Amino acid sequence: MGSTCILINGLNSPAHAFEFNEPTQTSFFIEELRRNSPDPQKFLEALETQAKATQNFSSNVNENFPSLVADRDLITFLQDSFKTAKQEEAATEATVPVDVDAQDAAQTAQALRNCLRALFADARGLQTAIAALKGETEFHINAANNEIEQLKEKCDTKTFALKPIVEKNVEKLSQKADKTLATMQKSSYRKAAALDKRHENLLHRLQIAEERKDAVQQRIEAAKKKKRLSRTSSGLFALKKYERDIDKLRKEVKALTEETEILRKTENSNFKQRREEFDKVVAQEEAKLTQIQNECQAKIALQQKRISSINLQTAIINSSLENQIVELKRLAATLDSQVKMDLKLNGEEPVQIGIPVYIVKYTKGEAEERYAFVTPIVISKGEGVLSGLKKILSLSPESKLKALIRPANKALQETLSAQLQERLLGDADFRIRLNAVCRAHNLTDQDSFAQTLNEGLDEIEKLGYMTAEESSSLCKHVLEEIA
Repeated sequence: MGSTCILINGLNSPAHAFEFNEPTQTSFFIEELRRNSPDPQKFLEALETQAKATQNFSSNVNENFPSLVADRDLITFLQDSFKTAKQEEAATEATVPVDVDAQDAAQTAQALRNCLRALFADARGLQTAIAALKGETEFHINAANNEIEQLKEKCDTKTFALKPIVEKNVEKLSQKADKTLATMQKSSYRKAAALDKRHENLLHRLQIAEERKDAVQQRIEAAKKKKRLSRTSSGLFALKKYERDIDKLRKEVKALTEETEILRKTENSNFKQRREEFDKVVAQEEAKLTQIQNECQAKIALQQKRISSINLQTAIINSSLENQIVELKRLAATLDSQVKMDLKLNGEEPVQIGIPVYIVKYTKGEAEERYAFVTPIVISKGEGVLSGLKKILSLSPESKLKALIRPANKALQETLSAQLQERLLGDADFRIRLNAVCRAHNLTDQDSFAQTLNEGLDEIEKLGYMTAEESSSLCKHVLEEIA
């Protein structure tokens, strides 16, 4: 956040745009958690609401930093150049007449620092929110776990106190059931025995009647053979009587059998019903223990569900906030790495640094003119220099200028050239002032130009790039052109 930055000011340089999402709900989020914390249910509802609202936790922010340089290669070049540059009093009359506003530059630099501080502060705020969330959720989870332990203890205490009572009551009910059911069985047995005895008597009488019927039948058959009509008539009368008796007895046997069957079914049903009644009463008594355990388990399950829900909502919120923290730190690091310049300066006041620029003006007649701007350059080296020097004799003035030189930094060349050209086209007053600077400091009008040119050519001869004849010819050609 204390890094130095570079502003190319005074030339209507484009602003560096920076966009990020600023968390605006951090304080509200923490306040909501703490406000609802006393009520576990309201706290859980607030947590669920916040988990759903994590997508709206931040608002989009667009920052613009006028004239800020965010080209890493250009910054590195200027940084290295400034480290080796000398601090001199600026020649005011020889500078490009731009309107540099130190106050605006200071405000932009401060805005940049404020933006970086805000990004880190927002990240710290979200970390505080995560810490607050952790504290509140741990408190409620611990409270729920404590509640579970207390429920288990209460359940064990109640069960321990009630179990002997239930066992005693069950024992009494079992004894009563055994006694009652035994009595019912005895009564049922007596009734069934009486019916069985009557049944045996009826079967015995039926058997006797059938035997007598058979005897009469035999006598009738014998009388028919002997043709004794009187005996046959009396025998037929007796036979009909025995048949009526047998039919009656069979009906009584059948009715008694049905009665016995009904009795047994009824007694069995009553016995079963009474057994079920006793079992139900015993189950109700034993259910007192089960009810205590079920109620306890239901309350425990509710607390466990609460813990699971807290963990789930916390995980959702944590993931969202942590992602936002990572993104804020990434954006801060990106912005810082884009604009920072490792240059030690005293204090935080803006320092104006001049960049040497050669301005070449080309005219055609009186109405047409254009400019070329040459930023810090690198002289071409190697085998191409000699051929390049020889070629410039046949090139146009502008081509001659470009034959042996190249920008030390292409981005700087393009940035300054484009902005100066734009300013020239749109600002007539600036164009007049720039022309005045160029006329006042024209290199070819200086008395030392010829001497400087000869010294440069001598250096080229020493390096072996040109012969004395070629150097002399080039010097003559240049001086003739500017004459």
